[in-house]
Amino acid sequence: HHSQTAANATVRNIITSFRLMSAYDWQDFFEDVSLVDQTLRKGSMYPRMDFATRDRYRHALEQISRTSPLSQLEIAQKLIEASQATGVDPGFLLIDDGREEFEKMVQAPRSFGRRLRQQYLTHGSDLFLGGIIAATLLTYGLLNLALKEFHPSWWMCLIALIPAIEIAVGVVNRSTVALLGPQHLPRLNLETGIPEEYKTFVVIPTMVSKKSDIDSHLEQLEIHYLSNPDGFVHFALLTDFKDSSVETHAEDEKLVRTMQNRIDALNEKYAEVSPGNKRFFIFHRRRIFNPSEQKWMGWERKRGKLTEFNRLLLGHNQTSHMSLDSQVVSAPAKVKYVITLDSDTKLPKGAVANLVGTLAHPLNHPEFKNGKVVNGYGILQPRITTLLPAAHEVTLYQRLTSGPWGVDPYAV
Repeated sequence: HHSQTAANATVRNIITSFRLMSAYDWQDFFEDVSLVDQTLRKGSMYPRMDFATRDRYRHALEQISRTSPLSQLEIAQKLIEASQATGVDPGFLLIDDGREEFEKMVQAPRSFGRRLRQQYLTHGSDLFLGGIIAATLLTYGLLNLALKEFHPSWWMCLIALIPAIEIAVGVVNRSTVALLGPQHLPRLNLETGIPEEYKTFVVIPTMVSKKSDIDSHLEQLEIHYLSNPDGFVHFALLTDFKDSSVETHAEDEKLVRTMQNRIDALNEKYAEVSPGNKRFFIFHRRRIFNPSEQKWMGWERKRGKLTEFNRLLLGHNQTSHMSLDSQVVSAPAKVKYVITLDSDTKLPKGAVANLVGTLAHPLNHPEFKNGKVVNGYGILQPRITTLLPAAHEVTLYQRLTSGPWGVDPYAV
């Protein structure tokens, strides 16, 4: 009995210790005791970044230190000195185009794997397509050798090309992922809310033809707000009437009044973004005659909604927007980012902070040359997933298409 009691006590203590260890915030503990982390926090935006970004910086510094005669702390000090001297973010020297120059500065030659990866990134399209062609020819040749003893006809040899291509694409995709791996875009930590300098609009371009459309769209807009309520974030519907053979209908005025009443109710229900700046808007456009369609319709449909909304944000008043409250149509000033959603798209909790934090990071700022973005990002297209249907709702089509293999086109 004494042995059993002692064993029970030991197991109980082990389980209790595991529970305490899992409940402890090891991320904060590590950063509190890390001298490298404390050095990187000096004189940069590093403390404002999320943990994944800070961790990526530290891992990059660790990789450099493996082939450098300097210690990690010495490399971190040189990194901060170099970034302050050149006026760039430390990440530019760790995970961006400035890394090669910084590696020379700290006498850290690149490993073979690093050089191979860099060559793949530099000549990605040529190597990817060339790899598929080479793998297809090799696979096709092996398949023909395997079929040779069966004396295949020409059409059998031709059909063998289909599995050869599938195998080649799969092998190259797998090799690419193994070589490059997933890359976390650097991001600022905006969990406490979107600051005024990154003021954002969440918009839903859609059409309204009846009162129930207005109710459902505004309900969706309210849900988006409740999942992302913090900071300087405005929410708006960009709406058109349905296409028609005439410019106006008798029910148009009633729909306009309903839209205005519903949006006023939302603004009364929830707090303003800041004093005098309401949170919810509707930007509705009048019909314009389209000669090619021979219809009265919203100019350029969805693309036109977004184009004219951007013009409003830039201070232009020459748009087809209708005033719903007898006031001049205008948008809040100094809006920096716009998140566009379809009417059936869900916006998860914290998604606005993640998207804005990514675009706000210095390494992701767009750089323009001859009207084109040559570095950074002007537009982010996050991965979109479909909702999981209930078991009784699953169709044969969903079973066949819901889990495609290969490289995700959203991530390419």
